[in-house]
Amino acid sequence: MFVVVRRHKTFNRDSYRTRCVDTSCVGRSEGFIIARYLVKMDTATLNTIRKSIEKENKLNRKWADEALLRETLARARSTEPAPREEVTTFNVQSQNEGALKRCSSAEHYLCQKMGLVDNPFDKQRNRSRGSGMSNTGSTAFTNRKMNEFPLPGNMTIEDLLYFGVSCEGEGRHAYLKKRKAIDWQEKSRFPLLASQEVGWTVRELKKEPSAFARRPIVMNSFFRMNGVPLKMDAEKAKKKSA
Repeated sequence: MFVVVRRHKTFNRDSYRTRCVDTSCVGRSEGFIIARYLVKMDTATLNTIRKSIEKENKLNRKWADEALLRETLARARSTEPAPREEVTTFNVQSQNEGALKRCSSAEHYLCQKMGLVDNPFDKQRNRSRGSGMSNTGSTAFTNRKMNEFPLPGNMTIEDLLYFGVSCEGEGRHAYLKKRKAIDWQEKSRFPLLASQEVGWTVRELKKEPSAFARRPIVMNSFFRMNGVPLKMDAEKAKKKSA
């Protein structure tokens, strides 16, 4: 006798009764055995629903915590007046990220114009003049050429971003141009795109000639040095001595 269950699958009661080895099924009715079998079929669905419920509860708790934090901050701001900060000399190298966010663009512009901040572009221009590079007086020409020189010891690539404006070849323009010269392996430790996985570790590979290439075959068959040393032999000797 066959009973049709959902998804058009057949269930044989007699064969299932003979295959049932679970001690909890002994002495039970056929309806209990069929219900137990159907429940076992829906375990995957139950696990999916349970995970969805857990994710919803976690998200609701997160929203509740954020709402409580916003209420606490709003209550604290309404009761206590914010302290007034005095404007002092601003130095990009000595300020942290929070201080840079608190400083407005107008204050940053005044600090640069008054000479309170070191100009990384002037230092690079001085380096280019000291190296004998010709200077035509054009700002664009100087900024284009000075990217070939490294920054001073106390300067970083972020200092180019914080100083000047892009329309004059400084600021974000100089930062992106300087960063473009950096290899991808130095920018990030792992490949960011799937297309970068091919050839990402080429630098780490050791280049060794094959034993079946043309040069080893010629050297082992009829080639003679006649007392003339080869560069390849000198490199092998250095490796052995090291």
